[in-house]
Amino acid sequence: MGCGATISPGWRRDADVVVVGSGAAGISVALTAAAAGLRVVVVTKDLVGGATPLAQGGLAAALGAGDTPAAHGSDTLVAGAGLCEPEVVAALADGAPGAIGWLTGLGARLETRDLRLEGGHSARRIVHSGDDATGAEVHRTLLAALLAGGIEILDRTVALDLLLGGDCLLYTSPSPRDRQQSR
Repeated sequence: MGCGATISPGWRRDADVVVVGSGAAGISVALTAAAAGLRVVVVTKDLVGGATPLAQGGLAAALGAGDTPAAHGSDTLVAGAGLCEPEVVAALADGAPGAIGWLTGLGARLETRDLRLEGGHSARRIVHSGDDATGAEVHRTLLAALLAGGIEILDRTVALDLLLGGDCLLYTSPSPRDRQQSR
């Protein structure tokens, strides 16, 4: 059974990856998938809003002299008081320096030399931008890369349902025409 055999959408977009949301995680997935040569569509109710720009704290990564991802992971497990999955913590701590490098490579203005010490950390490993503007800087950088990347964006669009149809994933939302008529 092919895509759409049991469902008749009012409009259609072809993509290998559909990303719902345009926060840091969604945009990162979209950029990574597009860089791998996949056709990506981002569906978002507000391209410039969301929680990411409001994040005030910093990003933790073992970048300082003598610090290691293993020490970062250990601090996280202690602070997590048994609520963290050790394998996930290890993967995130191991990947954090590379993620910071990726963001700065995209143009993020992050302070990576004057690292801060925050609660739960035994070493200075908090990367920041301005005093409390890290989330805004991360979002600015990711959004600029997304807009420059030729990725299709359906802004002011809400995904109402995700439906598996045969060998594909379908999502339903108001059509672009319906959205314009409802404004």
